[in-house]
Amino acid sequence: MADITELERRIAAAFDRIDRGLEGIIQSRGQINTPAPAAPETTAAPAPELAALMRALELAKASTQDWADRYSALQQQMSDETLAMASEIARLSAELDQARSQTSTPPAADTPALDDEMDALLARLAAQETELETLRAAQSRDSQELGEIIAALAPLVEETSDV
Repeated sequence: MADITELERRIAAAFDRIDRGLEGIIQSRGQINTPAPAAPETTAAPAPELAALMRALELAKASTQDWADRYSALQQQMSDETLAMASEIARLSAELDQARSQTSTPPAADTPALDDEMDALLARLAAQETELETLRAAQSRDSQELGEIIAALAPLVEETSDV
């Protein structure tokens, strides 16, 4: 969670630098188009601003790539866990079906033990299904968040590439 907060702070700072750089470029273009005596500092000023802007863009791209890499790793991990849980659910379901088929036959002397085992299997199955749904919801939230980040960065990257 601290990593996410730090990355959000870095992205916000990069966006601020990009905004300042774009404002500087827009102002400098306005100064170039108006007839005024040109001073060496005025014509040279956009170059450092542009360099800072390009650096901020590179940092934003790196941060976006870092987010995408982390998201891919989380997606893979969640996918692996989801497959493992689905396998566990299938195994527990098979055990439950087997236990049910055994209970359809005349009860044995140890029926309470079988009932306890079946209750335990049902509880494990319910817990696994709940955890699977939780993982699916987390994966959906992560996908949506990454999509929002990419959507927010795309216009900035396109706009900066036009400069």
